[in-house]
Order: sequence, then structure tokens, then C-alpha cells
Amino acid sequence: MIHPACPTRRRRGFTLVELLVSMALIILVMSILSQAFVEGLTTFRELKAIGDLQENLRTATINLRTDLVAPHFDGTRKISLMNARPTQGYFRITQGAYVNEGADPDGIPSYRSTTSTLTFTVKRAQSATGVRREGWLSVPLPPPRVANDPLDLINLLSSKGPVDYREPQTLLSLWTEVAYFLEPMPNTPPVNGVPLFSLHRRQRLLVDSNTDVNYTASNTTANWSVASFPEVSCRVVTGIPAAPGGLPPLPGPKTYVHFNIPSEVTNPANRGFNPAVPLQSFRAAGVTGRENDDLICNNVVSFHIQVLPYGVHNFVNLYDVVPNYRAANATVAVYETGNPGGTATTTTQGQNFYRLQAIRITIRVWDPQTETTRQVTIVQDL
Repeated sequence: MIHPACPTRRRRGFTLVELLVSMALIILVMSILSQAFVEGLTTFRELKAIGDLQENLRTATINLRTDLVAPHFDGTRKISLMNARPTQGYFRITQGAYVNEGADPDGIPSYRSTTSTLTFTVKRAQSATGVRREGWLSVPLPPPRVANDPLDLINLLSSKGPVDYREPQTLLSLWTEVAYFLEPMPNTPPVNGVPLFSLHRRQRLLVDSNTDVNYTASNTTANWSVASFPEVSCRVVTGIPAAPGGLPPLPGPKTYVHFNIPSEVTNPANRGFNPAVPLQSFRAAGVTGRENDDLICNNVVSFHIQVLPYGVHNFVNLYDVVPNYRAANATVAVYETGNPGGTATTTTQGQNFYRLQAIRITIRVWDPQTETTRQVTIVQDL
């Protein structure tokens, strides 16, 4: 007897248990993929933040190295080789109070300093064939009072430098004063109680000769002021300026804007950066703008300077240099190659001449993206 085959029952869908299991697996896989994307984005964000921070520190490093490696004095004199004060240019370091934060994992001492400043002259090097246009420093000047008058102060300043490179209302020079300093960041709250600063570079050009610009009749404080030349190293003087060759001396004194030459800024009192004003300012009287003020980087936690004195094998803080000099309030140590004579006060006089072999600058920056600090150390022989 033959029995017919049992009919098979085809399933028309999944059971509830199977659906729940599959949905759970899908959600698990999606959550894993989502978390992987989140971690990937976080990693890339942190890497970009680190890259941006490194780029900012690299910019600061390039600027500092370029200025430090350039000649600072007359001829080829260097701080590490000189046996007398320079006759042109200067190099000045100030160091206020700092915090010793112990040693890092490598055993290197770590300090936090926000009042250290670095001011010095920079001289663009010349070759046997002269200097190309890009080698000359230049800053804009205000319009002349009399455009066609060759004895107008602005026209005389514009005549400095090679004839082929001259431009109207532009001063050309191979010498400049440079300052590196910190300023508090406005509207920025402290991080874990530590204030943040911005690192600035400021320059003031020096003229190669000043007899003509100081002597000319149009140079009086009735016509011009220091604020008229915020990018030039100058000061107000009352007296009888020297007369150019072949011209008679002035009949009496006048009050005028005296433009500095490299030999005059060896005296701290004559400089475009007045050391008597607060360390974070360096603005001449009447100058409130940010002309020729370059922002190097933000969110700076520390700008610390150490020196390597001649005959010493370790970098030391300026306070530890023997002999050293401190200001009258005993809170600021000063290294100064310039001539402390003249009208300079005791707070602007540096220590007796002392050779330095090298300088070490440590810049520490806070990264708000990764909430960590990174630092770069620059070592440059002098």
C-alpha cells in the first residue's frame, strides 16, 4: 500500500524570537560601527589639534631662530666672543619671577615664567654684491606735509636706502630693534587657575644716519610726534641737533623727533622700547596701536629664558648668573650688553659686561582641544 507523501509546510516569515535576535545583532554591529566612527573622528580631531599646535610652535621657533642667528652688533661681533661692549646695537634679557614646577619624566627641570622678555637689535647681513630688495626691512610712513619739498621730513626718511629700492612714504633700513614678550589674553579665563598669554614680536626700524632728518626745519613737535612713527625707533629731544656737512648750525635749541641710529641705542634710555614701562607693553609714549606687532601664538602658559654663561656647562636662570644684576625692586634680573651710562636710571642698567655662549628658550602652549600642554625648546648659540 502506497501512502502519499506528507505535504511540507512552507514558512511564511521569521519567528518573533528570530526577529528579536537579528535586530539585536544589527543594533550591536551598528553601535560598534558608530563607536568606531566616533573614536576615529576624535583621533583625527586630536591629531589635527596637535598638528595645528605644532605649526604654531614651529612658527614661533622660526621667528626666534631667524632673529637670534642674525648679527646684533657692529661688524661680526658676537656675545660669546666679545671682550668689550659693542659700539652699535644691543642684546637685553629680562627675567621676572618664575615658578619651579619640578622635573619632567626625563629629569629636566621645568619652569613657568610669564614676565621674561627678549629685546635686541637685528642687522641684516650684507654680501659683496650688496643686499637684494627683499633683504631690506621697510615700514610705511605718514604722508609728507609738503609733497614736493626734498627737505620735508618724510621725503628725507624715504630717501634712505639704495636709489633703486626707494618708494614714497617708505623707510628702508638694515637695522631694527626687536622685542619678544607676553601679553595677557583678553576675555580668556584661566585654565586650572593658570592664566593664558599671547606671545608677540614687535620691531622698530633704525635709520642708518640721522643728521639730515633731525636737523631739517620741518622736524619739530609742532608738526610731528613719536606717535606719528609707531614703527620707527625715535624719541622726543630738546636741543640743537648736529648740522649736516656744509650747513650752518641751528641758531638755538628746538624740540623735535630724534630718530635713532644703531650706535645710540647702546644706551637703554634712547631705545624705541622703553624699559621703564611695564614689561608687557614696550609701547612708546603716545603709541596705542599694534603697528609692527606680530602675534606669534596664543594660549601661551610659559615663556622661559635661560642662558649658558661663558665657562659654565649647564643652562641657568638669569637670577643664578654670577655676577648678575637685579632692578632696584629685586624682582627683575637683567642681562644687558649696552652702555648703562648716560641718562639711564638704575632700573635700566644691566650687569657688568658678561659673555654668554648660548640661550635656551622654552615655550609652553595650552591646547583647548586636547586639554593638554605642549612645549618646544629652542637652543641657539650666541
